[in-house]
Amino acid sequence: MMQIQNSHGAKDAMREEIYAFPEEGTLPFRVIMAGITYPDASYRIERKKEHNHIFVFEYVIEGRGHLEINGVTYEAKAGDTYILTPDTRQCYFADKNEPFKKIWVNIECTYLSAVLQAHGLTCGVYHYNSLAPLTKILEIAKSGRSAAAVSAEVAPILLALIEELSERYEGKTPESPARLAKEHIEALGGKEFSPSVLAEELHVSLSTLTRAFHSAYGCTPYEYHLLYREKIAKSLLQNTGLSSKEIAYRLGFSDEHYFSNFFKKRTGLRPMEYKKEHRLEK
Repeated sequence: MMQIQNSHGAKDAMREEIYAFPEEGTLPFRVIMAGITYPDASYRIERKKEHNHIFVFEYVIEGRGHLEINGVTYEAKAGDTYILTPDTRQCYFADKNEPFKKIWVNIECTYLSAVLQAHGLTCGVYHYNSLAPLTKILEIAKSGRSAAAVSAEVAPILLALIEELSERYEGKTPESPARLAKEHIEALGGKEFSPSVLAEELHVSLSTLTRAFHSAYGCTPYEYHLLYREKIAKSLLQNTGLSSKEIAYRLGFSDEHYFSNFFKKRTGLRPMEYKKEHRLEK
């Protein structure tokens, strides 16, 4: 085991604490490095797809960073775990204003791709606290033992982390921001939402979410929200005895007048006009 201390730019500040292991024969699961990265606005790592053979598990302790995985942009902030897998194009870097502090481990493994796939996990960011298992892995890496001994002890910890992460997300991967956004909009039942806040909750940029959503559903998230709001309003007018005021309240409008203007703009009719023309006979 080799301990490496890197300092990027700051004369007296240690920016990374790294414990690296030389290759020792052929191991099906091998710890390459483990360490802690301290806040540094200049921190940046890039890996080309054709030269990338490692798995990376990292937890953001404080601050935030940004990831570009095969052209898709994510944000990772304090409290997030992210996974990077081989055979992907990667670039991850610290936020300029709030550079992250993170704990991490790099792995070479012949079977980890199959394990992640079986658990529904892929490259991306998960809002999950993995500080405890990664701290334990780092302590094992600091023990001074051989790569084989360290790897044998780390393997079950990492596999348990994957299992817990999979159970937490029930097979949902972070590569489906459009689907998750659609579910979120529909769960609101027509009430207002903020696309930028939703993008942040899904750990992607607003532009990435907008592109993904438009590609999947042919419109932006907010346009889908308007369509869904109109659909619910029409259904309530056709199938219930609710007044225009009551429907406005259910859909989160500030008042009946605002709802009426929205509906007229969308359909060409005032709510009660639509109700009269389209109400289903009982």
